[in-house]
Amino acid sequence: MFEFVRYTAPAGWAAQEVQEGRGYVRPDGTGVIVLHASRPDGAPPLDAFKDLWRLQVQPAVGATAPEPEVGQEGEVTIAVGARQVGTETAPITASLVTFTRAGRTVGVVTVARSADALAELGAFFNSLGATSSGPDTLEPPRAPPETRGADAADPGDARVPIEPGTVVDGRPAGLFYRVEVDVTGSRGVETSTWLFLSNGRVSRFHPMGGSGLFEPSRCNPDTCGTFEARGSELVVRWDNGTVHMWTLAVTADGVRLDGREFRRARSIRAQTLVGEWSDGRAGFGGGNLYTFGADGRFTFGTASSGLDGTWRLDGLTLTLTFADGDVRGRTIFGASSGVPEGLISVDGTVFARR
Repeated sequence: MFEFVRYTAPAGWAAQEVQEGRGYVRPDGTGVIVLHASRPDGAPPLDAFKDLWRLQVQPAVGATAPEPEVGQEGEVTIAVGARQVGTETAPITASLVTFTRAGRTVGVVTVARSADALAELGAFFNSLGATSSGPDTLEPPRAPPETRGADAADPGDARVPIEPGTVVDGRPAGLFYRVEVDVTGSRGVETSTWLFLSNGRVSRFHPMGGSGLFEPSRCNPDTCGTFEARGSELVVRWDNGTVHMWTLAVTADGVRLDGREFRRARSIRAQTLVGEWSDGRAGFGGGNLYTFGADGRFTFGTASSGLDGTWRLDGLTLTLTFADGDVRGRTIFGASSGVPEGLISVDGTVFARR
């Protein structure tokens, strides 16, 4: 998940499995580290840093991206930036380090709310760097020729459309989600997803970026595989060779996997999106706000600072064109039962209508 990045977590910090990554939390809660699994990013490293800050740091601390320092370690470009917010007596230091190589970016976010946490993060940063050996996971094993045919294409090589969730003859198809509380300290609400593709592939990696197509390059061996629905059982063969079996039940809103509810992701109409939406994060004294105008314009940011531009909605894809000309896609869907939607998911973060 964290190709070309090496690090040593601070002693005593509790490991946390977070959506699409790994987290570490200081016992007293004053320090947080989140490593975001690599994602494809064709943008230059500086733009990749600013986009990740906008997505992963700004919602937590309400500060816009700093101008990072950029360096090189072999084939890896490293960008580092930090902001201090809060008050003089209760400062909060947030930082982001991005590692970009061959069109993929890994992001490392840290937040310190005490001098002790900041000191321990200093040791963590000293251990942080780029590896020289490439990915830390093996390529997924290929099926033998006799089961595929020597010239058959790997089903994971195709870019398959991402469709809203549905159930056909007891078999899930498309995108399903579950609303969860972020455990890394910001107390935000997010969605975890399962994506069942028409070619028999399955992914539990959130389809961020709003391309409308599943990107095989986003897969890691433990997040993508093939699936079979056998009546009341779902069998998944992950690309790392592991096989998992879950009980499967169809519900009014979607499916239940081993007792955990996953709802069908639904596309929303443009007129439904018009208005104000807040992510409700309170862990650091404020959250982010989207405002979508009927005239096709939007603003995004905190109460004290923000960005603006134009927006366009097409199915599960929200396209944002920022005032500086930067164009970004977001995967968006309704994240509540009932119509009109009271909650939406934007690239995994849940926003509530205000």
